[in-house]
Amino acid sequence: MPDACLLKLRKKYREQKPPIIYTCYMKYSILIIIGLLSLLLMGCDELQDNPDEQLENSIAQSFAYPSLEKQNHLIVGANNPVRINADGVPDSLLLVSALNINLSKTGAYTYNATATETGVVEIIVDAPGFEMPLKYEFGVKTAPTPFAALNGRLGGSMPNGEFRAQTALGTVFKNFDFDVDCEVVGFEMVYVARRQDPVPVVNVGAQFTDRTAQLTQQAKPGDIYYFHNVKVRCPGDQSNRSVNSLVFNIR
Repeated sequence: MPDACLLKLRKKYREQKPPIIYTCYMKYSILIIIGLLSLLLMGCDELQDNPDEQLENSIAQSFAYPSLEKQNHLIVGANNPVRINADGVPDSLLLVSALNINLSKTGAYTYNATATETGVVEIIVDAPGFEMPLKYEFGVKTAPTPFAALNGRLGGSMPNGEFRAQTALGTVFKNFDFDVDCEVVGFEMVYVARRQDPVPVVNVGAQFTDRTAQLTQQAKPGDIYYFHNVKVRCPGDQSNRSVNSLVFNIR
């Protein structure tokens, strides 16, 4: 077709008929435009055929790392919230695992970590497109030493009815944003009734023994109760901790 058009062009050119020249140029222009559009469409088809490859290439340029939302270390026996910071990586494609701790997913990019012992642990983040898994180390510590408390109180004046209702010694934390169960393993209590000799008792465990309960039920205004030599143990502890003493004046 192009050769016939050229022959016609040469013949008519001698006859000086410009419309024929214009018509041939138009035909060639249309062919060129069609060819370019075909190349563009082929390129679009290739892009549409490989969306996963495109995404992986995009993720390969991204970065992901875990961060602890409450402290810069994990606490034994506590729920430690963890967030995965991954700009440009869909949550559904993140592969998050850990060594030496339990890690459970709680939401998009969020996890909960629990540890049973102190030391160093690893949180590992991976995704399609990463050259290799990204590993991050975090320290694990025990909870700070709590305070011994009776009904949440550290001592002072207490009505005899409230005092008699107590059945165990507990622990509380100050300025510590974790729920850690530190248990009382034992204590000594001394009951001093007004104008009477002190009556001591050794209590094993947090729960009042029969003898301790018998003495607390005698509480009346003017009596004093001392709790001392209190020992507690928190998750991860290898030995007992000595904590504060308590003094209650009954009213």
